[in-house]
Amino acid sequence: MPGVIAAGGAATADAGAAILKQGGNAIDAAVAAAFVSFIAEIGVVHLGGSGVAHIYDPRSGRSLVYDFFSNAPGLNGTPPPTLDFEEVMIDFGATTQHFHLGRASVAVPGNIVGLCQMAADYGRLSLKTLLQPAIEYAETAQPIAPFQAATCRLLTPLYTHTDLMRDIFWQNGRMIAAHEPLYVAHLGETLTTLAEKGSEYARTGKLAQAIVADQQANGGLLTATDLVEYQVNKLPSIRLPYHEYEILLPPPSSTGGVLTAFTLKLLGSFEAGKHEHGSAQHLQLLYEVMVATNRARPRWDNRNRERPVTESIAMLLDDDFMQPYRD
Repeated sequence: MPGVIAAGGAATADAGAAILKQGGNAIDAAVAAAFVSFIAEIGVVHLGGSGVAHIYDPRSGRSLVYDFFSNAPGLNGTPPPTLDFEEVMIDFGATTQHFHLGRASVAVPGNIVGLCQMAADYGRLSLKTLLQPAIEYAETAQPIAPFQAATCRLLTPLYTHTDLMRDIFWQNGRMIAAHEPLYVAHLGETLTTLAEKGSEYARTGKLAQAIVADQQANGGLLTATDLVEYQVNKLPSIRLPYHEYEILLPPPSSTGGVLTAFTLKLLGSFEAGKHEHGSAQHLQLLYEVMVATNRARPRWDNRNRERPVTESIAMLLDDDFMQPYRD
C-alpha cells in the first residue's frame, strides 16, 4: 500500500512502513509507529503520555479527532501527607523554563487507551501485529539518536528523578550519550502483554495496578478510579474553507486548532497573495494577523468558559466577533 509517513525518527517511520507493507491502513501504520516512538524518541514522547489524532477518510470525506489528552488525577483519592513534587529550572540557553516533576506531577495517561481505541475502530490488523515492531525494538538495546540524547541531557533532572530512571539514563557517571545503547528493562514484556490483553491491561490489569501501587507508595495522586473512568473523546473536526481548499483542524481540548482557524480566516480577509512570499510586506501581514489572534484569545476565553465546545468555536469564527480584528 503506498503512503507517506512523517516521523521524528527513522525507526518510527520504518515501523509505519512495515505495517503498510503487511496490508495495514494509515491508522494501523500510525499506531505501530507511535508505539515505536515511545522508545526511539524517548526524549520527547512516552508510553505514559497523552495525545491527539486526526483521522480523515478520503472516500467518505469524514474527518474525526481522537482526543486522548490527559486528565487531572485524584478521583476517589485522598492526597498523601507528603507529595513527591518538585520544581526545577531548565536552562535552554536563550531562556529558562520551570518544570514540575515527581509522582504528584503525573496526569492520567491517555496514549495506550487512545491508540488501542483507534486501532479497534479503524485498523485492519490485530493489535498484536501492530505492537510487534515496538516489542522487537524494546527487547534489544538500541542506540539512542543524537537529538533524543541531547534532549534527555537537557532535561537531566526529569530523567534521573528515581533510581529506576537513573538505571536507564545515567550511565558511567553521566547521562546517556548519542549512539549509546538504550534499554528499558521489562518494557518488551509489558508491550507483549498489552498486545495480548488490550487496553484493559492499562485500565484494570496488572499494568494499571502497578502504576497505582507506585503512586500510592511514593507520594502520587493518580488513583485506580482515574484509570478506570478515563475516556477517549471522539470529536468532529473544525472545517474551514480557505481559498480553494478546506482546512481540517482539531477542536479543543487544545486551543491550537481553533486559534489556527481564526488566524487563517482572518488572513483570508486580506490579499496575502499580492505580496511576494517571504517579503517584508508578507511577513508584516503574518505578524499583524498573529498579533490579532493573541488579542482575540483572552476575549474569547472569558466569554466561553461555560459554553459547549461547538458553540465556543462558532463564536470565535463568527464574522461579527472577528470584524474588529480586520480593521
